[in-house]
Amino acid sequence: SSGGGSLLTPSVTLTDSRGIASARWRLGNAGPQVLHASSEYLPGKSVQIGAQLAGNLPPVVQALTDTTVQVGQQLIFQLVVSDPENKPVSVNTENLPVGAQFDAVHTLQFRWSPTLDQIGDHRMTFIAADPNGGVTRVEVWIRVIAHNHAPEIVQYSPKQTELSYGFGQRLVFSVTAQDADGDPLDYRWILNDMPVLSGSDELVITTNPTLTFPLTVAVAVSDGVHSQVLTWTVYFATRVELSTFEAHQEGEDVRIVWRSAIENDTAGYRLSRALTFAGPFVALHSGWLLTNPLGEYEFLDTSARTADRFCYRLEALSRSGEIQSFDPISLVLALPQDNQLLQNYPNPFNPETTLRYQITSAQKVDIAIYNLSGRRVRTLVQGDVSAGYHSVVWDGRDHDGQTVPSGIYHAVLHGQSFRDVIKLLLIK
Repeated sequence: SSGGGSLLTPSVTLTDSRGIASARWRLGNAGPQVLHASSEYLPGKSVQIGAQLAGNLPPVVQALTDTTVQVGQQLIFQLVVSDPENKPVSVNTENLPVGAQFDAVHTLQFRWSPTLDQIGDHRMTFIAADPNGGVTRVEVWIRVIAHNHAPEIVQYSPKQTELSYGFGQRLVFSVTAQDADGDPLDYRWILNDMPVLSGSDELVITTNPTLTFPLTVAVAVSDGVHSQVLTWTVYFATRVELSTFEAHQEGEDVRIVWRSAIENDTAGYRLSRALTFAGPFVALHSGWLLTNPLGEYEFLDTSARTADRFCYRLEALSRSGEIQSFDPISLVLALPQDNQLLQNYPNPFNPETTLRYQITSAQKVDIAIYNLSGRRVRTLVQGDVSAGYHSVVWDGRDHDGQTVPSGIYHAVLHGQSFRDVIKLLLIK
């Protein structure tokens, strides 16, 4: 035998009954392996058996890639070691830093909290070896840096972090910051959670109706590792503060009442009406209702007869032109208790008058004008009418559009089960 191998059975052996001789051969560790067999009974003849051993595969080591750690920060990582041939592997280290711990037997875990005097670069080597001489060396570089101090905001303006301003005000926000490590600082300004400016220690804004109040103004000062944040909250300065804002039904009309607890530089008010809180709101009057020293106001809505629910919105106008809007209120109108044709207004009249009527339930209605001889002069309403309060205007003309003469006329309301009459006087 050659190649470092050896026979596990005697070198001389006998054949069996079939003439076959056998032997047990342990191969060497590496390289070509040769076994020679011969017999004295067969002079000049021999058998050569050869084998080629595959090379030993070294262990596989997975370790942390090169990294950076701060002084006092604990670094923990674990080696993953395996052998392609499933042989046992031993692990050792070289250049293990002072104070570092490595469990080479059980967990293969590395732990280290570097100290101030260990700032700099450290190279460690992990060595994995198998019983057949396979060795793998893995280097790991660890850079230790000084502990980073967070930046500090040492001065800021305005000093109050909760502010109140009206529209058109120029606001200047500024900060002064310093960093103990001398790191360059970056400033980022955020307005209502939206970034608006970077690279400056000052932000200037002008309050206007496009901004959403309360307004949040924040600045983040960063050294690239740590950040410090300062926040201001800006509220809209209320020029009018209401103590009362109510609506009450008065028959077929609605009376809106409001009282102000505070009025600052207020020029007037405007009332609007809609069928829903979402609008659209339509003004109930032209211009603005002027303020008074008592701060007590009311308005009679005489046109609220076409729906059973109304929403009213109040707005205040400042002398500088800013408009402050208050949350709308709503009123559900009660249906009439009886069917009735109300007295016209004005009466006497010329040339036209308004007839108001109320219906308790939806039904067909007929309203007509008759002269004293009982002849129908003009039909004002004829058809289905919803329950509620209604009105119609007579312009003093007949069916042909001709102006009727002065005198007394009767307006007659016919419903499903009722009839009502009023007297009208036309004077020219």
